[in-house]
Amino acid sequence: FFILHELVNYLKSIEEKLDGTVTVVPICNPVSWSQRVYYYTAGKFDLYKGKDWNRSYPGSETTLSSRMSKKIFEIASKHECVIDLHTARNSKPYTIFMSDKSRQIVEVLGIRYNYFIDSKNKDNSVFHGTLNHAVASQGILETTIECGSHDDFDIESVKMVFEALKKLV
Repeated sequence: FFILHELVNYLKSIEEKLDGTVTVVPICNPVSWSQRVYYYTAGKFDLYKGKDWNRSYPGSETTLSSRMSKKIFEIASKHECVIDLHTARNSKPYTIFMSDKSRQIVEVLGIRYNYFIDSKNKDNSVFHGTLNHAVASQGILETTIECGSHDDFDIESVKMVFEALKKLV
């Protein structure tokens, strides 16, 4: 939330200079977020089907997670670049991307990264269902930024991710 707050304020301050549209979706997965119990993210999985919420893309009309993923994918598909901000337990910022084409935005961000491509599995089917895979398969620039821990406030992580996003904008 702190990163989004900084980003939205920054975007407002440069709004007249922007050449394009920036869409900010604060929480793509509110049901999952509300399923947290203490430090355990019980919400990582759909309680009805047991499926990982983050593996439902591009979505369908079946379960709640698939319907929400479908809506997010529809929004994402209208953009040239999609940045998925995530948090994890006890994490420091890093980026994840799926296509060589997306390397250019990851390099601008300047945050360490993981390039997810399986040399034995060229279509990256092990990543089917992720937002990265779904938008990359549409030719859209993509990356996920793991912004840090969702269990505490780390000002250094917030600053690092916010500054990286500013460079990209």
